Amino acid sequence: SKGFGKTDCPAEKCRFDFRTKIGYCDCSKDLYYNYEKKQCENIDNCPFMDIKCTKPFEECKMGACVCIENFKRNDKQDCIPDFCPSNLNPCGENEICEDVLDEPVRVNCICNHVFTFDCKTCQKVIKCSVPGLLG
Repeated sequence: SKGFGKTDCPAEKCRFDFRTKIGYCDCSKDLYYNYEKKQCENIDNCPFMDIKCTKPFEECKMGACVCIENFKRNDKQDCIPDFCPSNLNPCGENEICEDVLDEPVRVNCICNHVFTFDCKTCQKVIKCSVPGLLG
């Protein structure tokens, strides 16, 4: 608590330690109170555990090995690129984004069905008739 009845934490979480004469915010198990954000947050146990994340593109978070940002697990439980759904997708509106698995930070942009690449962007295919071929 803070002063006469003023608190930094919700009433149901405010506790007073009579031994130390200090008020504090009490969170449930495996949580700590972040006084800057004024909320209970998860404790990341990784620094205190003997977890070794050995696969490429993975790290320890919240006591488990997870893929780093913009990567996801495949069927073999490896971390593979997943840049296309993110805001890092460089493809245009007429292009389909495909992650390049053997080059983790590269994507291919492929023209949609009725579009063709003109050395710069995907442009809509314009059907034209050739005189003499069509009756």
